[in-house]
Amino acid sequence: FYVGGKDGWVPTPSEDYTHWSHRNRFQINDTLYFKYAKGKDSVLEVSEEEYKTCNTTHPITSLLDGESLFVLGRSGPFFFVSGNSE
Repeated sequence: FYVGGKDGWVPTPSEDYTHWSHRNRFQINDTLYFKYAKGKDSVLEVSEEEYKTCNTTHPITSLLDGESLFVLGRSGPFFFVSGNSE
């Protein structure tokens, strides 16, 4: 799954990421593909609480290379935020 579709992982996508995620159906072992500006942004997997408060200080996973794959290794929700504080 290409996160954000044609836009990729950007600050202002043409389709809200929440809407995008609800429009798709994911299964265990599906792969998310994040494309973003290497060195200018990153993708952080965070807890639900950290997502709700935009806290990026204790990410579960950090994706930094500009073209990152993330395998959904369990059922349930996942929460991602940008590593760019702006």
